[in-house]
Amino acid sequence: IAQKADGAMRDALSIFDQLAASTQGHITYQSALENLNVLDYDYYFRLVDTFLAGDVMQALLIYKEIRDKGFDSQFFINGLAQHLRDLMVASTPQTRKLLEMNDEVAERYGVQSAKLSPAFFYRSLDLCNSCDLNYRNASSKQLLVELTLVKLCQLVTPQPQQAAQPPIQKITAQPVAQPRQAAQQRPATPPVQSPS
Repeated sequence: IAQKADGAMRDALSIFDQLAASTQGHITYQSALENLNVLDYDYYFRLVDTFLAGDVMQALLIYKEIRDKGFDSQFFINGLAQHLRDLMVASTPQTRKLLEMNDEVAERYGVQSAKLSPAFFYRSLDLCNSCDLNYRNASSKQLLVELTLVKLCQLVTPQPQQAAQPPIQKITAQPVAQPRQAAQQRPATPPVQSPS
């Protein structure tokens, strides 16, 4: 409810009233997800695990699962960016207080963030931001998001090396033999005089 209200208390109370009415007063985490059309953060945790494993195919399958639930791709990529931001914030005790969630969930963020480097956070946030900026103009929005997921999977795992090739040898110029002029090469000999 707080996430949907985005800090507005009046909106939060209104959302709470709607949720209470639709669930007949029995508000649970699952019913809130379904009624408010919010994507469970468990999907994002699973996705980050695929990034850590470099598992492109699994990342694409999770993205398909999210699309099949009816979630918009731009909504998804913004949610992923928020998840990555929260992981970055959870990576140090000093910034963990910036997380707006309960202690149990914050601990889960802390555990996953410990597996990632600051360079991963910066690069992954940049990739999500670029995807969001290019989303409107992309002719294939699904392909744009999938390409972003592929790049995210490649941030942690080292890229396979190409087949080793023999080292390039330095080519040095060989001296070219100059044609010798006959006059320079032969010792001067006196002309033979014929007997008179």
